[in-house]
Amino acid sequence: MITAIRHAETVWNRERVFMGALDIAPTAESLARAARLRLDADHVLTSPLGRAARTAAAIFPGAPVTVDERLRERGMGVWEGRRKDEVRREYPADFPGGHLDVTVTPPGGEDFDALLARVAAVLDEVAGPARTSRVVLVSHNGWIRAAQYLAGEAELADFHVHPVPQLMPTRLRVPMSERMSGTGVG
Repeated sequence: MITAIRHAETVWNRERVFMGALDIAPTAESLARAARLRLDADHVLTSPLGRAARTAAAIFPGAPVTVDERLRERGMGVWEGRRKDEVRREYPADFPGGHLDVTVTPPGGEDFDALLARVAAVLDEVAGPARTSRVVLVSHNGWIRAAQYLAGEAELADFHVHPVPQLMPTRLRVPMSERMSGTGVG
């Protein structure tokens, strides 16, 4: 079984600021909530970004946690550190219906197909151990939504409409859908 958990909340989450690959710390209150979660895991992997790594440490104190660079959030380029409402005003065509078109690559950001390839590689690697054990991946909204897309559990049209709640265990289906083989959006 594969379970994904979105990192503990940051101040920038509350303020609706693009974090992307920036290393923004989680709030103390949110880490305290993470420490109260009761999850069993045989293998725990986390994004290298502090908000995820500190969340993993809070949920699984003293347990071995593997940092995996591929679990990092999608790089948002020049949008990182900027309020989402400001970016929407500056790039209105990239936000149809008020939500980011996931296939848009922010200037200097990570291409969506590159994100899908990273996510697919991790899921392919942990799918075998997940058949006989419990694997927990501590990551980010965009990463988890990409995993849900690859599993056939999310569509591109609603990718950013329904964000993954913080600290909510999200089971990922194994085996993944046919989307895993191509890892493309088209």
